[in-house]
Amino acid sequence: PKHFTFSNFTMVWDTLNFSDAFKNSTIIALGSTILQIVVCALTGYGFARFKFKGSGILFLVAIFTVMIPAQMINLPNYLLFYDFDIFGILGLIFGDSFQINMIDSYASVLLLAAFGVGLRSGLFILIFSQFFKGIPNELEEAAMIDGCGYFKTFLNIMVPNAEGPIVTTFLFSMVWYWNDYYTMTTYFLKTRTVS
Repeated sequence: PKHFTFSNFTMVWDTLNFSDAFKNSTIIALGSTILQIVVCALTGYGFARFKFKGSGILFLVAIFTVMIPAQMINLPNYLLFYDFDIFGILGLIFGDSFQINMIDSYASVLLLAAFGVGLRSGLFILIFSQFFKGIPNELEEAAMIDGCGYFKTFLNIMVPNAEGPIVTTFLFSMVWYWNDYYTMTTYFLKTRTVS
């Protein structure tokens, strides 16, 4: 061009309504990433430090979620969020016609991240679990002697030492949520018909 101008950028920004798309992407990616870090860190700490009956099987189930393609779980999740009811309790209280529709809302994606079934949560649980297994038990024992419970030990001892897994999880999760076009278009379709 003979004359450099920014008018073409502003025209595209306004025409494509890019500010709303950027706001939605930021809320979904950042919110889901933060929730996923918290949940995966707690879950990884639990698998690394507490041994209970069936913990090995539950850990394998968490790891196997990485191998399940998103296409297999998006349709059942879509139907779940289209007519959301917690174990049928809301239908019993308010009647069968009561319906909560979470499609086209942030809640559908944020709830998945908050319950540890977000994008690649199994991988992040594995990362945190392996890191927490490498921290010496003496640190936890010293915290217990000083009067810390399990949760306070996690917050005061484990989380400050887990900068590496937190940064790794943040970067991968943020990029994967930002680039995930398939899942986001599934939950944020403007159509409301379900057969």
